[in-house]
Amino acid sequence: MALTPVIIDSSTEKVTSTDHLNLTLSPTRTTQHVSLFMVASDDTGAFSPWSDLAGWDKFINAGDGQSDVKIAVYLKALDGSEADTIRVDHGSNTDDLLGWSFLLENVDLPTPLFLRGTEAIVGGAGDRTVAAIDADAPNLAFTFLAHDGGSGVPPRHSIAGAGWTKFGEQTIGSSGNGVSAVVATRNGSTDCTVGVPADDFTVQIQFALRAGGGVGIDGSLKAGGGSRVYVPFPQTVF
Repeated sequence: MALTPVIIDSSTEKVTSTDHLNLTLSPTRTTQHVSLFMVASDDTGAFSPWSDLAGWDKFINAGDGQSDVKIAVYLKALDGSEADTIRVDHGSNTDDLLGWSFLLENVDLPTPLFLRGTEAIVGGAGDRTVAAIDADAPNLAFTFLAHDGGSGVPPRHSIAGAGWTKFGEQTIGSSGNGVSAVVATRNGSTDCTVGVPADDFTVQIQFALRAGGGVGIDGSLKAGGGSRVYVPFPQTVF
């Protein structure tokens, strides 16, 4: 029986007036684990400048000139060849950047991505509904939303919807020149409601990682990790 993927470690990075992030891989990583990077920027261009990353699958790269924020998500089944710190380039564009590095187990190998939703760019004030995708439990669903405006101290973004847990959020820059972002997780997907504190554009999407891991009938660990049970744990980063 497959187990819901579990985030077993994470770290964050945020910088201003820079063209890249340096994301750290967990020192506890093994080849049974999956690395997930989620990044956002205050870029104003027509297309997302987040670069490809050798060895990682950049399966989300979203945002346009209207949104004024850009997001990307990268995924890799670790093979032991990775450096401790990974440089994620924002093209040649310097801006306010932020990101998360997640380490997960109980993710199916070699096909960790279950489903990618469709990104939406939404303007105005008030809550956002990030549409559900066709991903039932035990697959782990993520909501990722970035907002054009970085002023204020978290918590800026509330999370609502049965079963959704706010993992964390970051913010950098000013209200007129910055970015904030929030990540939430759920065992299986439903609509997720995200509170937005100011009248400006957001880029938002859901995706899901495929359940794996667990213990085989011979008592051995299946590919993809161990036997941890999914228990959401929120983390807020200021």
